[in-house]
Amino acid sequence: MKKPVNSRKQFQVKIQKLVYGGAGLARHAGKVVFVPFSVPGDKLLVRPIKEKKTFIQAEIIKIIEAGRGRTDPHCRHFTQCGGSHWQQLEYSHQVQAKRQILEEIFHHRFPETRDLAIALRASAQPYGYRSRARIQLRGSGTRSRIGFYRLGSHSVIDVKECPLLKPQLNEALAALRRYKIKVDAEARPEEIDVACSEEEGTWATSRQGDEAGEEICRLFAAGRNEDAILLRKIGEFRYYVSPSVFFQANDFIVPELVDLVTDAARSSARDCALDLFAGVGLFSLPLARLFR
Repeated sequence: MKKPVNSRKQFQVKIQKLVYGGAGLARHAGKVVFVPFSVPGDKLLVRPIKEKKTFIQAEIIKIIEAGRGRTDPHCRHFTQCGGSHWQQLEYSHQVQAKRQILEEIFHHRFPETRDLAIALRASAQPYGYRSRARIQLRGSGTRSRIGFYRLGSHSVIDVKECPLLKPQLNEALAALRRYKIKVDAEARPEEIDVACSEEEGTWATSRQGDEAGEEICRLFAAGRNEDAILLRKIGEFRYYVSPSVFFQANDFIVPELVDLVTDAARSSARDCALDLFAGVGLFSLPLARLFR
């Protein structure tokens, strides 16, 4: 029989660092403690919610002393919505934490890289950057829930606006809400891929499968794009993509990402390149000029 967790057994910890998955890491009574929504340097009163032989998963009861970089989250659904884990941390500190996590992973798996430092390129804009999203729709009429999965669950949290999305996608979120409120019959669960094109100032939806999804596509195939095909310009290349096709979500870093890859390829002495999982050819088109 499993021993139940004593939820009244509160204790204090100090967060040492952030780890892959987003939680903060601390130590207590010889065990590793993982605390979501914490930041390095936080001194916290926590309560265990899951305990194993070597680790404890805990939740924050009280912030005794805030760590460096702690800030107020932008989203009212933060800690509830599963789409974001680090809004409690200033963006510059997020970048440092991600670099540290990557270095630890590389150095552990590839010891020969221990002397190499990883440099990360920060996004020009930490909010309002996402150009694609998968939106969940449940219910109908005034009982509609339009948004994203709740953290650690397949239930849907109703989200009227997401600070991570570009304005066009928040417009799409509002349009989906208007559509669902007009529906009289109880609708089955659906998910809709939504993407936008900064070049065209449009957004489009796409849904493969059931008839309800196809009906939504017909009702508003796009903000101003009837074919639900979006034009994306990266450098001198044009890409035509549908919302369900993968494309890098952060428009602010895509041009630099392509430049970094092509510059690295240009310095190679090879005459052949394989672009595995090429998608719409984001790298394939510029690389085609450098290789046979």
